[in-house]
Amino acid sequence: MTGPSPSRRFDARQVFQWLSYLQYPAMLVALYYVASPFFTGLGGLLEALNNALLYAGVGIGMSSLQDPTRTQNEVSRKVWEDPRKGYWMLWLLTVQALLPILLGLAGTALAAS
Repeated sequence: MTGPSPSRRFDARQVFQWLSYLQYPAMLVALYYVASPFFTGLGGLLEALNNALLYAGVGIGMSSLQDPTRTQNEVSRKVWEDPRKGYWMLWLLTVQALLPILLGLAGTALAAS
């Protein structure tokens, strides 16, 4: 008796790749929350930005489910195949991750309430 045919096997990598496409609706919802205060007279600006950050975080989290063996586009391939460009991209990503965290911590420490 042989195992399941290759076309019928459960491929977890493909399932995660499909789930990663949920990043796009999440980012669209985040964009909606960013833009909505400008059309409603800036009422509820902080709540809208909080929701935007929440959905953007979910979208970014979903993007981490992508298959890392696939190059997403030509620009990505050029960056990650060149060691110098990859080095600078890693530093850029590090700054983009740490700067908001540090600003958030500083804002929390300096807040009156």
